[in-house]
Amino acid sequence: MNNLSQRIWKTRKIRINTESRLNKMGIIFDLLVPLYSLNFIIITILPIQKKDNWITFVSIAGSLVILIISILASNRNYKIRAYKMRLHYIKLDDLYTKLNMDDRKVEEVYSEYQKELLSVENHSDGDYLKTIIDLKNDNGSGFPKVKISNYIKFYSIKILHAFIVIILFMLPIFIDIMIAK
Repeated sequence: MNNLSQRIWKTRKIRINTESRLNKMGIIFDLLVPLYSLNFIIITILPIQKKDNWITFVSIAGSLVILIISILASNRNYKIRAYKMRLHYIKLDDLYTKLNMDDRKVEEVYSEYQKELLSVENHSDGDYLKTIIDLKNDNGSGFPKVKISNYIKFYSIKILHAFIVIILFMLPIFIDIMIAK
């Protein structure tokens, strides 16, 4: 496998992981926003039965949080970005095949490869680490050997992400428990 062919293959593999991550983030926000909205609608209705200013304050604050989360999530365009990554790695697969069918087209393929790289955002460190860890037993992958520090960084990112998601899903329950007291 020549150098350009290997670069295209590596980039394609990483972009596949990026698409997967972006799709997961989209699903998380698709679940979180309705959960919070429903929770704060219920909290807003409660003060009608009980005249309690604390509940009113929490419901207003919660509504503002929902508004901010909704705006932030919609501005991140996870689904659109994931779709662009998918188109990108499909194009990279075409370039990879084209190069391997005719080695004389190196300059042409390299030019197309550079254009493709500029057409989408770059992947995250986590996407790169996931790829090299997934391919650690593939000696022909061209990726560097996986080090302990790669595992530590990758799993630190995964644990932090999981912790944040758990907190975000548990927060409405915690608020409901506090209000019920």
